[in-house]
Amino acid sequence: MGIKNKQSIILIITIIVIVLVFSISNYIKQQKVYVLSDGTKENIIGDYNENNMVEQSDAGKIVVHIEGGVEKPGVYELKKDSRVYDAINAAGGLLKDADRKRINLAKKITDEEYIYIANKDEEDIEIRYRDNLLIPTGTIENTNLININRANIIELKELPGIGDVLAGRIIEYRNEKGGFKSIEEIKNVSGIGDKRFSDIKDKVTVN
Repeated sequence: MGIKNKQSIILIITIIVIVLVFSISNYIKQQKVYVLSDGTKENIIGDYNENNMVEQSDAGKIVVHIEGGVEKPGVYELKKDSRVYDAINAAGGLLKDADRKRINLAKKITDEEYIYIANKDEEDIEIRYRDNLLIPTGTIENTNLININRANIIELKELPGIGDVLAGRIIEYRNEKGGFKSIEEIKNVSGIGDKRFSDIKDKVTVN
C-alpha cells in the first residue's frame, strides 16, 4: 500500500472520530444529562426529606376546642390519633368537680371537634349526644330557653345574631363574673346592645 493511501485512511478515520465525538456531545446536551457529585446528591436528598417531613408533620396535627371542667379551657393542637384524655391533659387536667362518669376518655377525636366536660352539679341538665360526645344542652326542662349560665358555645350560637365571637365572649364573661344574675346582664358583654338583646331576651334564662 502506498504512502498516499495510508495518509488518506488516517485522515478518514480522524474525521470519523471527530464527527462521533461531536455527535455524542450534542446528544448529551440535548438529553440534559448532569453528573452530580456525592455531596450534591446528599444535599438534594436531604432537602427533599426535610421538606417532606414538614408536610407530613403538618398533616399529622388536629385542632380541638375543649370547655367545661378542665383547668385551662381553650383551643389546642394535638397529634392526629389523639383521644379525649390527650385533650384533657393538654388543657391542664380535670377540675375536682368534673363528672368523670360522663366522659369517654378513650374516644378518638377528630379535627375541629368540640369537647365539653360536664361538672357533677350539672345533673339536672338534659344531656344529649352530639359528635359522639356527651354535652349538656343548657336547656330548662319543658322549655326551649337557653340557660346562658350553662349553655356551651354551640348552643349559644343557636340564638339569633350570636356567632363564634359573641358566644366566646358570653362564656368568658360568665366565667369571670361567676355567672349572670339576670338576663339583662348579658348586655354587659361587648357586642350585645339593646337591639341584639331584644332579639334574644325571650329565648334565654339564667335559672
